[in-house]
Amino acid sequence: GGGSMNLAQEIQKEQRIAIRNLTDAAATCSPFTSTCPGSTVDGLVCNFSSNGCYIETSQKFQCGTMLIVRLTQYPAMSSLQAIEGCPRSISVAEVKWQQKLRDDAAACYGMGLQYLH
Repeated sequence: GGGSMNLAQEIQKEQRIAIRNLTDAAATCSPFTSTCPGSTVDGLVCNFSSNGCYIETSQKFQCGTMLIVRLTQYPAMSSLQAIEGCPRSISVAEVKWQQKLRDDAAACYGMGLQYLH
């Protein structure tokens, strides 16, 4: 019957939920499997959605790496952000893609992370 129409509506809803919200939150990343104290890297979450986030760090993580991402500083929220939610304060996420942003002394990498639900 009308089952396929409901599915289409669900897909549209999901795409709407996953809109990326701009932010500027300081975070730390550390490989999920690592126990080394020196393996934590500071980063900046630039945008996020319900499915994941985009983060910039000074260290490169390979695609497929599981990272523990902890927000350390979050900017004051506007009422709009409060409605839309904010990035998860702690999450485990997989590196889906990464790119080098700068190639000078302060090398910087941008990574797309997908939350593990």
